[in-house]
Amino acid sequence: MSPSPAQEASKDLLEPRLEDLVELAAKGNRGAFDQVMGQTHRLVRKIAAPLLPHSAIDDAVQETYLIVLEKLSHLKQPTAFRSWLSRIALHVCYEWRRKSRPTEKLRPEHAVTQVTSNKVDVRSALEQLKEKDRNILILREFLGLNYDEIADALRLKEGTVRSRLFYARKRLKDILAPPQLPLSRQEEQAN
Repeated sequence: MSPSPAQEASKDLLEPRLEDLVELAAKGNRGAFDQVMGQTHRLVRKIAAPLLPHSAIDDAVQETYLIVLEKLSHLKQPTAFRSWLSRIALHVCYEWRRKSRPTEKLRPEHAVTQVTSNKVDVRSALEQLKEKDRNILILREFLGLNYDEIADALRLKEGTVRSRLFYARKRLKDILAPPQLPLSRQEEQAN
């Protein structure tokens, strides 16, 4: 059962806005920082999940928040916190990947031996993309950020975000599409 409008309104009164918490945390309020982490940890995990092995996600989340704690006082616009946090999390994940090549064995439930129409290995498809394509897809498709937030996170113009997203989706679709077999002469004549 979904909450009523009155319940939603009372929840909003009880739960401080993220921007307000970020301002308090930037001034050194540890409780506010804990609440910021509580409101945003799922975002950081969603960024790390397609980029890192399962065993490294918690470490990446922790490292992300250590950087945030250290640099939060430098953030000029608390309303830009989510995109700023996303940029830091992406950086941490790629730095981790650069430093250590994953040696984690795939668990049987994650292994894809044959891609079928029902089961697609999106993680390996994302791995085949360039970093700039992978980043923009993660921010839009996995995290649901809007174009303005993506532009802020990646330090791009909104038009560039739209263009890169279009081409990144196309490249991902090409990777995920099953290879087309050439038509036989009989099939060609039938068409």
